[in-house]
Amino acid sequence: MKLTRFTGIAAAGLTVLAVSLITGATPASAENGQNGQLHIVKDCGTFSGTPGSSYCQIVSSNLPELPAGTKIYYDQITAGPTAGVAGFLDSNVFVYISESQWAVGRCTVPNDNHPGLCILSDGVGSLAGFTARINVTYKPGGDGFLYAWNGTYSFKSLSHDQ
Repeated sequence: MKLTRFTGIAAAGLTVLAVSLITGATPASAENGQNGQLHIVKDCGTFSGTPGSSYCQIVSSNLPELPAGTKIYYDQITAGPTAGVAGFLDSNVFVYISESQWAVGRCTVPNDNHPGLCILSDGVGSLAGFTARINVTYKPGGDGFLYAWNGTYSFKSLSHDQ
């Protein structure tokens, strides 16, 4: 009787394992520590130039943790050289999904649509332990306010007491 019960439990466990391997299911613990390529398009048509209320909105993303609709707020606007140079957007950024899901970082992008750089350094909720190094490029077309974010990201495994 005990051997039959153990055999049934073992068979059920192997079935669950086989289904998870076939469907590509990943245990939540394995997701902590993931990394890969990041490809985002954001629309900055709502960018007002007013610190704290200037933002761009993600319109497409390959990373589920940064879905379309995510807002990227900027709190500092133009800085850098000014004598004969276009200057730069050089700002802290606040990447906002919801009150319990957000990240922080810094972006420096020339005002003349040349490539720039953003570094996201950590977050909370689904973005806890998140870091990214992002190349920012202007995307001609559309409404004239589209920018691509392409780079690499990683999620650092976090201990339970962080």
